[in-house]
Amino acid sequence: MYNYYIMIPERQSMNKRAIIYARVSTDDQRNNYSIPSQVAECKKYIEAKGYVLVGNCFVDPETGQDAISGIPAFVDDYSSRELSRPALDAAYEYLELYGYDVVVVYSIDRLDRDPYKLRTHEYGFLKNSAAVEYVKGDYSDTPDGQFMKTVVGAAAKLEYVVNKKPGIFQYPLFLVRERCLMNIK
Repeated sequence: MYNYYIMIPERQSMNKRAIIYARVSTDDQRNNYSIPSQVAECKKYIEAKGYVLVGNCFVDPETGQDAISGIPAFVDDYSSRELSRPALDAAYEYLELYGYDVVVVYSIDRLDRDPYKLRTHEYGFLKNSAAVEYVKGDYSDTPDGQFMKTVVGAAAKLEYVVNKKPGIFQYPLFLVRERCLMNIK
């Protein structure tokens, strides 16, 4: 019996297929927060890179609500404290069934604020040959780039904890994260 191996060339001559993942923490936030702007920025990023937007979940570009048609996007209104989230799970399932090359997320804290869980999600996509790219922040696949990703994620987690318990830390933490982002752009 012979084993045949088929070499599949990397998608250099073809456009890469990309999905959008967006997140807010609660149902209430979904009604009046940033889903439309997250999706719009991710869509612009995808177009600028020449990727093809794919997906089987859709969002209304005006309201950010799930829709029968609209912009393909996997959108959660779940806290990042949850490792398993409906749209994120659907994105993994779509990857396994149909495949794509890139997950586009607006910023690190939209995928996860916890550096460990962030790496867990990135690895979940990577093990099925999909990279995660962020609109806000260009994190190279170098030790420096990975370190900056960890710092920005940790700052987002700290900011979340401080906002839940005011008075613990008075320095505006969003400035820490913004300064980190400025150094990597």
